[in-house]
Amino acid sequence: MQNPKSGLQGQCFTPPHLLNIFICNGVAFEKSRFIHSVILMVGFIFIHLNSNMGQGCVIPVPSNLINQASFETTSSGPCYVAPGVTLDGGINAGCVNPWFASNGTPSLCNQVSSITGGTVNAVDGVNFACIAAQSGNEKGCTDNEAFSYPLSLCRGAKYRLSFYARNMDATSGTLHAALILNPGQVFQNAPGSPCYNGVGQTIVDLPIVANNTSWVLTQQDFTFNQVSSSTFLVFWIENGINGTAVSVGIDDVSLVCLESAIDPNL
Repeated sequence: MQNPKSGLQGQCFTPPHLLNIFICNGVAFEKSRFIHSVILMVGFIFIHLNSNMGQGCVIPVPSNLINQASFETTSSGPCYVAPGVTLDGGINAGCVNPWFASNGTPSLCNQVSSITGGTVNAVDGVNFACIAAQSGNEKGCTDNEAFSYPLSLCRGAKYRLSFYARNMDATSGTLHAALILNPGQVFQNAPGSPCYNGVGQTIVDLPIVANNTSWVLTQQDFTFNQVSSSTFLVFWIENGINGTAVSVGIDDVSLVCLESAIDPNL
């Protein structure tokens, strides 16, 4: 039953002669204290949910969480990448922080020649990341390159990763993108051997098609399910044929939050 004066369902009402009083189930409350208690209760619930979901969950306007999305560097100095140049180990040298090397010597490229012919231009800006892998005749992957980006994400939130990739060789392989929680896996920075193979939340296992001479846009939506908000986005490459090598370009990386873990409309 609803009391016409109270506008509340159940046994709560406001007596006509005591407008500053609520009576709920036979108990009288001052209106100001009652409203204050409700506000405190709602605030406690919100804080409790947010503490369990992680930090930075409410993102009202989708924005790219990746700085240095297109791997641009200074126009002079040791990090400058001139047209036609591959800056070997450019990511190791900190030229595109906060990206950093996790295996081998991931490089920065600018208008470089491809084995399949022609000049490879960046999708956005002038630079792009380029990584390689190779294998022995019977050993599978013998050495490869990987690079990483530190992130703070919200458990239970929905994100979209997008990037462009391009085969730089005539052979095939697989480009992996994953979220790796264990810092020991991303800061190892081995010289390339043994091959990097991260264990974490897989986002993309992208086939690199032999002799493909165009940039391919990849987009993948995912829900972040790791136990800690601190994680690392890692890219690495593996080649698919023994006794061969493969290299791939990566550019215009984007990571945006699509839905909050608290409210999909936030």
